[in-house]
Amino acid sequence: MTGNALRTFQNTITAVNDNTADTMVVTARGIGVLDVSETLTDGTDTWTATLQLQHNLFGVYGNPTLVIQRKPTLEVVQKQLQLGKNILNGVLFGVKTFTENATRMVDFTIRCDAYNA
Repeated sequence: MTGNALRTFQNTITAVNDNTADTMVVTARGIGVLDVSETLTDGTDTWTATLQLQHNLFGVYGNPTLVIQRKPTLEVVQKQLQLGKNILNGVLFGVKTFTENATRMVDFTIRCDAYNA
């Protein structure tokens, strides 16, 4: 994968292996259904159907909250060898669910092992 396709999946799919428990957890954020398959030599190594879950978060309007962490900045820069200017802006923000709003959200979990894509 290269270019835009790689950026699409950047920071959305993670896999964590636990050698002690002999398990691996795959998490895909922002993806509705993740089709999985296995071609392992040991027949007992399979995907556990009851653990193939989709988490859907529902909440009241205004929850979660957009948090501005730094005052927005603006800089006007002259374009090189051209008439015109570039307007550069910068802001540091994030999405946060505060403790008092957590009770106004629901995590609706759906088993997705039998989805037909």
